[in-house]
Amino acid sequence: QRLEREGTSVVYREYDDMVHGFLLMGGVLDTANAAVADCSRALRAAFDAASNACVTAAKTKATA
Repeated sequence: QRLEREGTSVVYREYDDMVHGFLLMGGVLDTANAAVADCSRALRAAFDAASNACVTAAKTKATA
C-alpha cells in the first residue's frame, strides 16, 4: 500500500489456496507456473519501460 501511495505501479494478485513459498513448486503446481509467468510478464514490461526511458533520455541529450 505504501508503494502505491508513493506513486509506484502496483499489481496485487492473490492465488487462492496456495501456501507461502508456492512459487518454488513450479514443477508440481500449475498455479505456481502461472504465477511465475505473471511475474515474468510484469518484470519484462517494467524492464522494457525503463529501457525505453533511457533511450529517450539519451536521444534528448544528444540533440540538446
